[in-house]
Amino acid sequence: MRSLQAFTYSFPLALVLGVWVVVLLAHGQVRRTMDPLSALDEGTRQIAGGDLATRVTVTSKDEFATVAHSFNRMASRLGLMFRHIETGRAIDQAVLGARSTDEAVTAILEHFHELVPSAQVAVLLTGEGDSTLGRLRSRTAEGGELSDSVPVTAEEMEWLAEEPHHRIVTGSYWL
Repeated sequence: MRSLQAFTYSFPLALVLGVWVVVLLAHGQVRRTMDPLSALDEGTRQIAGGDLATRVTVTSKDEFATVAHSFNRMASRLGLMFRHIETGRAIDQAVLGARSTDEAVTAILEHFHELVPSAQVAVLLTGEGDSTLGRLRSRTAEGGELSDSVPVTAEEMEWLAEEPHHRIVTGSYWL
């Protein structure tokens, strides 16, 4: 009889304690699930608001970390695309507002490093007067500029025309 009384007394206590442990464990599991979702939700809201520098930090090593990594890569690419669009627009406006070829080339040289990070950018102007002589204008990433006359052979002009990453313009059109 005494063991029945002990059981009657200890069972509800053990049941309450067990339920309490289950609730604590469930709460921890729900938090581990909800925290990454909340971070991704907040990051999405910031991107939608135009903050393309937003990155999401998820420390778990599960599907949420994979989604967060993809989200961060997407945000980075979107930011780069928008910077390229803005830089292209700035170059277009500067070139269209230029009163001379020199002003247009200066605008291109000033902004081109924003599109394609490089140590140096150069523009070769040909077709002015002597067709075997070109004027090479270049600018370093630090802003140093150089302008020099350089000989240009017919073979070099053909090579430039055949290469898809070069732009050859003849006549009075410079774009």
